[in-house]
Amino acid sequence: MACFAVEALLVLGLLLASFAAQGAFVISIGNAVLRAAHLTGYPRHGLAAAVGAIGGPIAFTLACVVQNAMVKILTPLCGRIPRPNEEQNSGERDGAPWYWACIQFFSPIAIHTLSGSVGSAILLHRRVDLEGMDVLHGARAGATGDAIIAFSSLLGPFIIFTIFAVLLAPVWIAMIMGAKWVYIKSRETWTEGTHTYSACHCYGTCGGDSEIDGEIESVQRERGSYGTF
Repeated sequence: MACFAVEALLVLGLLLASFAAQGAFVISIGNAVLRAAHLTGYPRHGLAAAVGAIGGPIAFTLACVVQNAMVKILTPLCGRIPRPNEEQNSGERDGAPWYWACIQFFSPIAIHTLSGSVGSAILLHRRVDLEGMDVLHGARAGATGDAIIAFSSLLGPFIIFTIFAVLLAPVWIAMIMGAKWVYIKSRETWTEGTHTYSACHCYGTCGGDSEIDGEIESVQRERGSYGTF
């Protein structure tokens, strides 16, 4: 029993810590953007992170309670949410009800907006100087940070793909054109009573071609025909 209690407390602590870290991160991003826009009421980054760290766990807890209550209220009216095993066994995927998609879509911005409001309200109640940030500015910082993160998550894969496409463009063009090449470099030296000859054959291809393969074989045969002097 004691072991179970310790594990439960550990899991709860990790969850609250993750909520606090996420709140601090989002509020800091929103505060930094609004502060960079030379708007008043947005403090130093450390204070903004403290607002998010304090309001994050409370906002996430309240959001979980409200979300479960909404699901229980809307389920009799609009149908219940199918479980994954039920979807696999039924053979038909009707999808979750419309209200579940709405909850999942609006939950993040509502949670982070609430994090800024709750965190700033608690710190102001404890007489902490937030350098002009109040409940309204905290809510704006949370909403702005969440919007930036959501927008970045949508454009991130496209930006990464574009960077790799630009960097690997020469290789892709060569593969499409089937570029093939043979490069031969030789060196011959004559001195009194001696003769030195060396050759370097470099060849490559980005695709199969009978003509270039035949040329490469002839170069290899020619290289093998040289004896040792």
